[in-house]
Amino acid sequence: MVQFLKSLSNSKQDFAMRNVFRETKLQQEFERKGYVILPLLSSDQVNLVLSELKLMKPDDNFNPDRPPGHHLTDSDTNIEYKRVAKNFIARVLSPYIEKIFNSYKIIGANFIIKPPGKGGFPVHHDWTFVADPANYTSLTIWCALVDTDENNGTLQVVEGSHNLVSDIATSTVDFYCKNIESIVAEKYSKPLHVKAGECVIFDQGLLHHSDINRTSQPRIVMQAIVIPAEIDPVFYYFDRTAPEKGFEIFQMEPDFFIYQDRSQKPVNLKSLGFRENRNKLLTEEEFLEKMEQKGWSFQFGKWFNDNLMWLQAELKQKGYVVIDFLNEGELQALLEFDRENPLPNDLNAAGISFSTGTSKLSYRQAITEQLKDIFLQKIIKLLPEYRVLLCNLVRKKPSNQYSEMPLHQDPSLTDEAVFKSYGVWCPLIDVDEQNGCLQVVQKSHSLNSQTRPFFVFEGFPYSQEILALMQQHLTSIPMRAGQALIYDKRLFHGSPPNLTPVERVAAICSLVPKEILSHFCYRETLTSSKVELFEVEEEFYDRYIVGQHPEGVKSLGTFDYEVEPLTPEILIEKLGQRQPALAISAWANAQVSFKPAFLEKFNQANQKIAVLVSNEFEGFSRNGGIGTYYTALSQKLIADDWTVVLLLCQTDAEFQGGSTFGAVHHVFSTAETPQILNLQPIHQQILFTTQQNRVVGK
Repeated sequence: MVQFLKSLSNSKQDFAMRNVFRETKLQQEFERKGYVILPLLSSDQVNLVLSELKLMKPDDNFNPDRPPGHHLTDSDTNIEYKRVAKNFIARVLSPYIEKIFNSYKIIGANFIIKPPGKGGFPVHHDWTFVADPANYTSLTIWCALVDTDENNGTLQVVEGSHNLVSDIATSTVDFYCKNIESIVAEKYSKPLHVKAGECVIFDQGLLHHSDINRTSQPRIVMQAIVIPAEIDPVFYYFDRTAPEKGFEIFQMEPDFFIYQDRSQKPVNLKSLGFRENRNKLLTEEEFLEKMEQKGWSFQFGKWFNDNLMWLQAELKQKGYVVIDFLNEGELQALLEFDRENPLPNDLNAAGISFSTGTSKLSYRQAITEQLKDIFLQKIIKLLPEYRVLLCNLVRKKPSNQYSEMPLHQDPSLTDEAVFKSYGVWCPLIDVDEQNGCLQVVQKSHSLNSQTRPFFVFEGFPYSQEILALMQQHLTSIPMRAGQALIYDKRLFHGSPPNLTPVERVAAICSLVPKEILSHFCYRETLTSSKVELFEVEEEFYDRYIVGQHPEGVKSLGTFDYEVEPLTPEILIEKLGQRQPALAISAWANAQVSFKPAFLEKFNQANQKIAVLVSNEFEGFSRNGGIGTYYTALSQKLIADDWTVVLLLCQTDAEFQGGSTFGAVHHVFSTAETPQILNLQPIHQQILFTTQQNRVVGK
């Protein structure tokens, strides 16, 4: 009668699993995703490893005849080569293991080499090497020695699939996803683009796979298996001819992988007893249910597959569509990232800010990396022919009336007569009109496909009458945190100010076709008649300083700045007649009045009122000719019995109508205008132009 070991807990809720990493941030990312990617080896170290590898002599010459055709050190028949390779890899990686991990040790090491045209791995998770997998885990360190991507068979993973089941994995038993391998690979995995010297460190339970190497050069990886230093490794053997026995557990010796045949029952090793086989093959529905119980959701992919034609039709007809996008784990990861990365000082002043507006490049690059890490796997399923660039976190300060984003189109990133580009706007908190949800003009993506500069938010390109008519077509889009609005980059949109006491944060990115370089359109000023077009790599957007002339990139030439003609008649034809009020004149929608609290400051008997608008005036700034001119003009007007009001631009100071300047009666700044005047939407747009010359956001 087979004696089974007393079952150790299959639940990690009994006590917290020991930390894998010394650094808390890495530990949190690992627990959420099941893996982390770290830059480990320098280019010199990579070259050293490759040089040593060339001196090694496996029996299969790194190009085995057996399927699937990849070289794995443990599978080679040359004992001396296996010993040399393992010892060498241990020497290279041990200093990093000691520095990064919370007391782990190496139990196995391999070179994994895919010759050209060979080497695919089906979906699986790595073998179990710990006797108590509920509370300990072994890890794989997968270190690329050449750059890896989909072309040469990079690692592809199912995020969050680690510890999905309590199954034991070993050489002679089927993995729980055996019946759905192709489905998991096609629908739920994401490729990892890994640079030479970077390492993917992943949990033994993480589902992963890789395709064959389709390039002309070998794909070379160095791998190590590590376990907690305080435990001994074990090997699970399952006898297919006697399945009722379950798994026999053997105590592994240090040279287990060098001498033992892993597909056979171990020889001359101590048996620790048996464990019941509770493994179960899962259906796709069961797999999804377990993933969702862990807080991961693939309903995005399922929804998209079921609604592809509808989504494409909505984008074509309306110019946008709203979908469920992030799961709770991904949403919390972005919020945590935002909390741990303080806003740079040069973004603190504005009521609304884009992360691309900061000169702190490390902050921008970190945001791009974080957003791509979470967004990319979804975009691949959503629009597989597109890539992600121009990633941002955009925030509106709480209770800030200057956080409005006027109506605009995004910068053009492609030749839109040939290639479509899209935006992804994903709020990290619930949004509505009170805190600045997006407002869109349906069908407006058909209005203007001309080249648009970066940034274009400071000036509406059409008349104020067109603006007023468009605003009557605005549709507010309330959204839940984690939803996404996918939109054509030509769509006119904006957002109201955040009037709530909570900061509004959204994550956004742009999508352009993979096969082309994106365009960057530079316009020197708001009134420049020319634009210059550049061809740029996606990394350009993480280093470009807004407002500067691009350097070190290819210019495609200088062109006239143009917009497509747009009249009220064309607008009605393309957008439809929203309501009878559509034909209201611009004048009827442009009346301005003082708020009652300020009327008493004025001498209302005097009908001669002059308003001077300037950012220079004697007593306010170090002025040149402009300030002197306006001061002299004001003095002459006062001498002729005019009431003179000075409106100062480019300052956040508040004067409340008071004047310390002898040459004027009342002083206001553009920053305090909304407190003083009852404004119409047209004026909000004009005012924004004067205030936001420092702001790059929406």
